[in-house]
Amino acid sequence: MKKSNQLISIMLVLGIFASNLQAVESKNGLTVQAGGSNINTDICEYKNYAHEKKNAEIITWRDESAITVLSGERIVFRKAFFSPSGTNGSFIEDGVWSPDGSYFAFRLLSSGGHMPYRIPVKIFKMHDASGKLIDAEEIVAKIPHISNISVGPYKEPYIHWLSDTKLQVSVASQDKQSDSGMYVIDLETLSAKKKDTGIIQENDTQTDLAVPRGTRLRGEILDALREPVKQAVNMDIVFVVEYIKAKRGWAWVHAFPQSKDGKSHFEDVFALLKKENGKWEVVEWPCAEEENPDCITHPAYFKNLKKRFPDIPDKILPND
Repeated sequence: MKKSNQLISIMLVLGIFASNLQAVESKNGLTVQAGGSNINTDICEYKNYAHEKKNAEIITWRDESAITVLSGERIVFRKAFFSPSGTNGSFIEDGVWSPDGSYFAFRLLSSGGHMPYRIPVKIFKMHDASGKLIDAEEIVAKIPHISNISVGPYKEPYIHWLSDTKLQVSVASQDKQSDSGMYVIDLETLSAKKKDTGIIQENDTQTDLAVPRGTRLRGEILDALREPVKQAVNMDIVFVVEYIKAKRGWAWVHAFPQSKDGKSHFEDVFALLKKENGKWEVVEWPCAEEENPDCITHPAYFKNLKKRFPDIPDKILPND
């Protein structure tokens, strides 16, 4: 899609779905006004999932998204997941069409990091006049004796089409690990059955140490980091994460704190965390003094950090 059309889509999506958004003109092109703040559409993220003549267009601004589904040039579905505060909405991720293009499935991640263990999977049916999204979790929850489950958060692939009407989803249970695993949803009967077992756990054999957005592990690490930063700046904050890796109970984070409304921004923070007795805690906040070998600005910082904490696993630090 050409940029001009992208700007029109952004304006339509933001203007139609969020009552506190209003399109205005600026010298730099199209700008959207939200709650008194101007949003340059150049900083909006745009994704297009195409299937033959069908398109699912996702517009994301500050970790909250809206979706428009088109058949040719005809709009058949629209829904926004924006929130007035900017922290109670959702971010759309992992969109995928069914092989025949009859369904479009996607995951929703909380914009404010609330309930990181819940990542709902929603499914849009092309020929459903009601426009109601199908909730994968509601279908899996119909299975007898299954309880306290969440669809989409752990094992990859999180969502995967097995056929035109059968969708495989990743399920985690907060009560019974035996209920966790891959489930197959039949969209013709709106029923589900378990395919196999197992969820990804933090362990010694990890090859990808980056902590994915929306996982329980990421939420626990950032929550441990959030409280001391919140106390330091004296306000509730959210993080824009630049770097986060973890292994064997150790984690390294580089993040940019900001207020929940996005109006206040603070200096970026670096932290080494360790999990002890089931709880993550910050064990080192690097200083930023020039020429101090104990500060992160010094070339020898990470080498000295490993001397102070010799149990830090390989490859979680940026210089590994």
